[in-house]
Amino acid sequence: MALAGKDVSDDPSLTQLQAERTQLQSHLQRCLYEIQQRDLHCQQLNAKLQQVVEEKGGVSAQLRAVSQTLRDTQNRCYWLENQALPNQHHQGLAKGALSVEVAPGAPQERSSAVVDMEALEAGELRTRLVEVEQSVVQLSDSLAEERTRREAAEEALGLAEDRAKR
Repeated sequence: MALAGKDVSDDPSLTQLQAERTQLQSHLQRCLYEIQQRDLHCQQLNAKLQQVVEEKGGVSAQLRAVSQTLRDTQNRCYWLENQALPNQHHQGLAKGALSVEVAPGAPQERSSAVVDMEALEAGELRTRLVEVEQSVVQLSDSLAEERTRREAAEEALGLAEDRAKR
């Protein structure tokens, strides 16, 4: 129209096109802002998810350590019980009707004080075992809570990604 020598500023279709263009640019700016906001939200969710994963790793490591301590304690307890049982059997024989002459300087049976100390140590280990088992239960509960939080964060992240794709 400019080449034909007509005045383009008065053309209503051109004015309408310019208004639509301005409106579309405004809409585009709003959309870009919304996308930026969603990206920011996704980054925040990713940071939270990363934190939850790290916490889960820490809790898992603690749980492994407590489990190993529990196994070690159980093994020690079984070992002490196995050590105490033969001694109790030998003491029963020594106190019974059967008496054996022992040469001077021959190895003697373990004293009842030693056996009592081992029994006391076994009792303490059992108590410690119960405490460790309680710690394992608490850590398992904590791990389950962390797992639930992580799953919720993953779900929220998935929803946010779906919204961002739309």
